[in-house]
Amino acid sequence: GLYLSTLRPFLSRPQLKYSWQIQRSDPTEGERQQGWQPSWFLRLQIENKGQIPAQNCVGRLLEVRANGRRIESFDSLNLYWMRQSQPDDFRPIDIQGHGDFLWLDVGQIKQSENMLSIRVVIQSGERLVLDPDFPMAPDLPPGKYFVRIGVYAKEAYIEPTWFKIEWKDDYSKEPPCSFELAKKPE
Repeated sequence: GLYLSTLRPFLSRPQLKYSWQIQRSDPTEGERQQGWQPSWFLRLQIENKGQIPAQNCVGRLLEVRANGRRIESFDSLNLYWMRQSQPDDFRPIDIQGHGDFLWLDVGQIKQSENMLSIRVVIQSGERLVLDPDFPMAPDLPPGKYFVRIGVYAKEAYIEPTWFKIEWKDDYSKEPPCSFELAKKPE
């Protein structure tokens, strides 16, 4: 009938949803012998509940805030998908439909370096703008951070969303940080 035919184009579109978690990553035996320590990845699981693939999907870090102000170093940069780590590896991805998902890396806490590394793609020849209060960005010292992330694909997107990342210089807790949905920071 008429109702079904008008609904069908909507049903077949990609429909992106997200959830989030912290995943521990242990060093290999060889890395452990070199003194490497575990790290923790803060990840968003981007799922396509629609019937057709979400094409050319990118996750964008739109803003990072700390201590009540925007950290100027971060200015609308792409985030790496899981298993991408070099700017030359980075490319938008397609997420198939019917519940297929991929992981978007937001940050990594490296115990060896005691830093939160925001997983932004910086192409060769580009560099982050220097913020005097955070000169090491994208590596950030222990603290409380608010990050705003949007996910965009052909014919689908996830509304920009705020998350809070909080971590202290304390690896006795597992994981040594929290990663949760947040309201817009003041």
